[in-house]
Amino acid sequence: MLREDNSGSDTDSDEESEDGDFYTAQGKAIPNHIVKEVCSVIDEIFDDANKFYRQGRPLDDVEESIGTFTHRQFYKYLRTTCAAESEELIRMREGVFNWKFLNEKADNACRSLYETSIIAWGEYVECLDADSEYNNVITFKPQHGFGSVLDILLDSIPASSIKLSTPVQRIAWDHAEPTFQMPNDDESKSNLPVRRAIPSAPVRVHTADGTVFEADHVIVTCSVGFLKKNAHHMFQPLLPNDKLAAIHRLGFGTVNKIFLEFEQPWWDKDSNGMQFAWTNGEPFVLRCVDNVNSAEVSTVNGTKLDMVGHL
Repeated sequence: MLREDNSGSDTDSDEESEDGDFYTAQGKAIPNHIVKEVCSVIDEIFDDANKFYRQGRPLDDVEESIGTFTHRQFYKYLRTTCAAESEELIRMREGVFNWKFLNEKADNACRSLYETSIIAWGEYVECLDADSEYNNVITFKPQHGFGSVLDILLDSIPASSIKLSTPVQRIAWDHAEPTFQMPNDDESKSNLPVRRAIPSAPVRVHTADGTVFEADHVIVTCSVGFLKKNAHHMFQPLLPNDKLAAIHRLGFGTVNKIFLEFEQPWWDKDSNGMQFAWTNGEPFVLRCVDNVNSAEVSTVNGTKLDMVGHL
């Protein structure tokens, strides 16, 4: 619990977690060894999930998500390893699991890990991972925002090649220009011309002012929302069904940050922060200072938590 001076509990002598102090919904401090053990177990589950993509491990269910896989493996760990523990300690472990689960949800900017493919999970590789083929890549830390990244790329592109305020109406791909040629010996013994498709530029980009840009390849970087809404009419011919299905399945979520301001600090100045490790069903209450507007969300790990992002 919090001490009388409102600083964190010192009931646990383990080294402090790098993420700070963890508390239950009742304000009780979670021992650091529990936090570390649960986080380590989950990291091992995530590493195991990577093998479905990286090592081609077969899936029993092709619709398996990283959420269902992690949930199943974690509660198997609770049943087998922690069966003799008290209900209070079990709930603490569940709380740390929910905290870790929600952090991964935020890092992936997804609405739910239960909607995130376990195959795609293994495709993501950090450049500096020991097992990564990219671990010798030089990291770049922009000093003046991410605009400096674009500045480096723009140095090699002529200014005349950059067209601003030029809306694209449609993209014609797999393009072949019909033309008439004299037949070859295999086609006809007649002297009549034959209509044959002669490939020109594979892709043509048509803009609103009538300009047409031809290219061998076109990279479309519009937002996911715009792509979902316009994919059926912005490409000619229509994209293959598997591509349209992939666009439809693409997901993105909301990641919000809430800033709280206090008149004076009441927490331990040496703390790395406070983490709320609540279990499912425990309420999350958000109230304004004047108490005029408030909301209570009864689910921590489910979709109802997303309501907070719209208050």
